[in-house]
Amino acid sequence: MISIDHQMLSFYLPETKALLESLCELTCDTSTNPSYFCGLAYNCQNIQRLIIINKTHNVNDGVVELIKVQKILRYFKWTDDFKTEHNITNDPYTKIILALEKKTYVIQNTTKISQVENVNTQ
Repeated sequence: MISIDHQMLSFYLPETKALLESLCELTCDTSTNPSYFCGLAYNCQNIQRLIIINKTHNVNDGVVELIKVQKILRYFKWTDDFKTEHNITNDPYTKIILALEKKTYVIQNTTKISQVENVNTQ
């Protein structure tokens, strides 16, 4: 597995494009700047497995765009990893679900949007 430092990545260099075009699996979290995911969407359209850990209460439009452009997405997993005691004012799910809805003919395995329990032990 290759780890990519999103702060050092220039999406428009030829060598970056060649590397990212072959990306078939991505695990990421939503705390990353949406522009990073838009750059990935520009270069990565053949992701087969996409695993997203939701760290925020807000929609990451870059993640939505990344999902929309995928041509052969076969597996999708979304996991919430934040405390639920906060009031969620922005729905982080609707845009994701609408983007996935257009991929239902391709996706074979989808893991339900799930909540990671944050338990503080004292």
